[in-house]
Amino acid sequence: MRKTLFLFSFLLLSLLQSQAQEKLEWTEEKLTWKDFEAKPNGQSRFLANTNSGFSYTWGFGVQNGKPNFTYEVHSYFYPQQSWVKKGKETPTLLAHEQLHFDISELYARKMRKWLSNYSPKSLNEAKAKLQKLHKQVESERIKMQNAYDKETNHGMISEEQKRWQLKVNEALDILNQFSL
Repeated sequence: MRKTLFLFSFLLLSLLQSQAQEKLEWTEEKLTWKDFEAKPNGQSRFLANTNSGFSYTWGFGVQNGKPNFTYEVHSYFYPQQSWVKKGKETPTLLAHEQLHFDISELYARKMRKWLSNYSPKSLNEAKAKLQKLHKQVESERIKMQNAYDKETNHGMISEEQKRWQLKVNEALDILNQFSL
């Protein structure tokens, strides 16, 4: 019985570790095509796909009779869910995909900015407010990602791509104090 329990525990631990998703946290360093590890979707009309987003954690307690609110917000790129079709690995396409990751970082900074000014009075208040805020910020992030692809035709319209690059870089600069 003990060997069976040990084996089951080992297999469960191995399964959980294999399901842990590799992720790259956003930095000033740019992505390379080596970061795109997923098998390309042969049915897709797109040449590449970037899977990125942001996540947050928070805590609330009372310390010395005062509410204590802590948080962390990180933006990530997921290599095992991001791909490029063979032979399509151009610098122009990589810049387009990088900007998708940069947009995720932009919304992580927006979330950090809002959280930096937030002081909940109770755990229940924090739960409700943070769920609502995350839903709103994530919705805005997705909307911007979609507008970016639509207006640049997935990076094919070079003038629009340049405009978006400038727009996102300026927004990141404005929120630079909220970078990690």
